[in-house]
Amino acid sequence: MAIRCGDLGGRRHAPPRLVGAGLLAVAVSACREQGEAAPSPPDPWTIHGLLPGQPLAPHAARLGPPARTLDARRGGSELEWRRPSIVVAVDVNGLITTVWGDCLAAGPDVRLYPGLSEAEVRRLMGQGKLDRITRPRGSGVISIGHVELGRTLTYQRGGVRYVVGLRDDALTSVTATLAEPPR
Repeated sequence: MAIRCGDLGGRRHAPPRLVGAGLLAVAVSACREQGEAAPSPPDPWTIHGLLPGQPLAPHAARLGPPARTLDARRGGSELEWRRPSIVVAVDVNGLITTVWGDCLAAGPDVRLYPGLSEAEVRRLMGQGKLDRITRPRGSGVISIGHVELGRTLTYQRGGVRYVVGLRDDALTSVTATLAEPPR
């Protein structure tokens, strides 16, 4: 049984390390039993089935009406859904430019979900580009170094930039943005 992004909505799950190890074992045994090779070309990485560059209209029926709609800069709008917990930015033509969520899938299979450690994300996705988010330590008048608030890992794939947000060594968010706006 594959985990799907929608299956994760608000429930507590087994510790991510156990889930990851279990999923890896099941995937390896399934590939050995069926002799399946990796799909070619590989499925796109999506956040709840949404991918920057796609039109939003085909997904609207599945997602239902948004909980909130805001006007965005440069025209377009941002739409927020609470179940699943996502925000989608669309341009004036209705094309998705950015998706913010908390899990990432390749086809129907979830690759990243809340709680995964940085090491698990790197094992599943590759090294990525690491950035640290910090603030000054001290009274504000005198800075005594920095305190790390979180980290991000950035990946590029198929014209889309994915940024994985981590706090206290646990995945908190995934953002997918067009690497270059369409012309």
